[in-house]
This record gives sequence, structure tokens and C-alpha cells, in this order.
Amino acid sequence: MKYSDFDKELSKSILKPVYIFCSTELFFIDNALSAIKVYLEKRDNAEPEKDFFDAKQSSASEIINLASTYPFLSSSRIIVVRNFDHMFKYESTRKELSYFELYFNEPSEFSILILIAEKVDKRLKIISNSNKKGYLYEFEKPRDYEIPPIIKSELKRKYKKQIDDDGALLLAELTGNNLASLQSELEKLSLYTGNNSSICYTDVAKMVGSNAAIDNFKMIDYLAAKDIKNALHLLFQVLHNDQEPPERILGLLRWQFKRLYSAKIALENGTPMDKVLSDHNIYQSYRAKFISQINNFSLENISNIFNHLYSIDRKMKSTGGDPRFLLEQFFCSLKSK
Repeated sequence: MKYSDFDKELSKSILKPVYIFCSTELFFIDNALSAIKVYLEKRDNAEPEKDFFDAKQSSASEIINLASTYPFLSSSRIIVVRNFDHMFKYESTRKELSYFELYFNEPSEFSILILIAEKVDKRLKIISNSNKKGYLYEFEKPRDYEIPPIIKSELKRKYKKQIDDDGALLLAELTGNNLASLQSELEKLSLYTGNNSSICYTDVAKMVGSNAAIDNFKMIDYLAAKDIKNALHLLFQVLHNDQEPPERILGLLRWQFKRLYSAKIALENGTPMDKVLSDHNIYQSYRAKFISQINNFSLENISNIFNHLYSIDRKMKSTGGDPRFLLEQFFCSLKSK
């Protein structure tokens, strides 16, 4: 089951005695642990007892004995075991899995046992049986289309704020599916908007920062003028001196070329320029530059560049390639055309 399945179950007051969370995404793991804790606090009107283990250092019998012991100061207990997959690696630790298998058949009513692993083999008996019982949850890296709902859910859950569709889409474009980066951006966005409970597209665009926005426009101006040397120089400066994350730069470039493409299509279909600028939320101070970029790029140029940027995004996520190198390589490839 996925994180969305876990989230839906808990919203329907379905709490299981055992969870095996399998993921490399700490964002989902941390959220799931927090959600279970909050649920128990509301249900019991008291904070649950919490115990943490590392499977690399603790025995299965020690963990199960505690899970079977009634809590002293509360009516419920959360037991978190990290590196559960370590127990599958060695003969000595594999023998201890029988303790967990027996416990899974008759789990305690007062304990929530949470086993965390990066990867598990579903062919193993304990994992196969856990999956049948509905204890196994695999939190995979989210798809691009899943990011805006995650943004909305996280802002509401953690910061008690709402964000409009355009704002969520823009933030998703800027962060991609890098959840670690997204956590940081959501925190900054919450601080930026202060006491405002509603966040809009303009808030997100302003939060990006004037320097990042200006550098983005400059890079695109250079690309439009086929001045690849200065475009590369600015890219190097932003990447290495300003320490702007490459994912953010890619997001900004994709965002801008996506707007240029949409604006170009609208103009060719007869939409007046003023309406195009208004529909695409172009600030007054940037309108002259935006118009210049529309005029300097052909629709084919914009389409080709956007497709290249999309391809870079796919490579970053699928092959784990160095984001800086991929961006620099892309700029250099434009030089040869």
C-alpha cells in the first residue's frame, strides 16, 4: 500500500497494531509517525509512550517484550524500529524474525509497532504474510502530478494554511519531487506569509526571491540572444557562488518556458497582449522583459528548449545524474546549434 492509502485509512480511524514502512523518503516516514502520534493523542486524550530501537543494535526479543508490556504512564505505546531490513542480512538476525511473526499473529491492543526499512523482499515469508495482513506500506517517490496535493495536504496539516491551485502548481514546478527540498520551501513559505491562512500564486512567486527571478530572466535573455557564453557564466555563478540548488534553477527555467509557450500560443490565437500578460500573472516590472522574450523566441524554439528541460528533469529523477552537470551540459549543447 502507498502513503495515500495509509493517510486515507487513518482519516477513517483505521489504526493498525503493526506497520512496516518501506521507503527511502524520510518525508513520508516522518509524516506517518507524526500522524499516528497525533491520532493517539486525540483518541486517548493523552500523549502515548514512545520507544525507539535500532535493529542493528537491538534484539527482536527485546522489542517484542516491550510491545507486550502494558505502558506505565499512558493507555497506548508507540514502538519505532529503524533499520528493520538489517535483520534480513545475516543468518543470526534472520533467526530472530520468528519473534516478529508470532507477534504479528497476536499483536498487543495497546502497542503500535512500527518497523522501518528502506527496502524489503516480498518473497520472504514474514513480508509476504505482513502484506496479506495489510501491514506493509511502500512509500515510493511521488510522481510529478502527486506533488500539488502533497503541498496542499502538508500546508494544512503542519501549518494550518491553504494554498490555491496555481500556487501549488508553481511550487511543485520549482521543487520537483524532491521532498527534502519541498519541506524546506513549505517552511519558508509559511514564514513568508506570516499570519495569513490563505496562500496564493503571487506569494509563491515572490518567495522565490528577487535575485533568483532576476537571474532567471537574465539567463533566458541570453538564451534568446544566443549568447550562450554569458548564459553559462551566469549559470556557473548561480550554481557555485550563490549556492542556488540546481533543482530550483531547473524549476525556474521550466516554469518560465512553460509560460512563454502558453503565452505564445495565446498570442498566435489572437489574444491581446495585455490579456496574455494578465492571464500569466506577469508583474508590471517584468512585462517588458517578458514581451521581449516572447518576440525573440519562435514557438519551435520554446517547445524544443522546454522539452530539453523536461528531459533533464527525467534524468535527474531516473538515473540520479549530477544535476549541476546536466544543466551545464544542456547549456553547452545549445552552443553547438
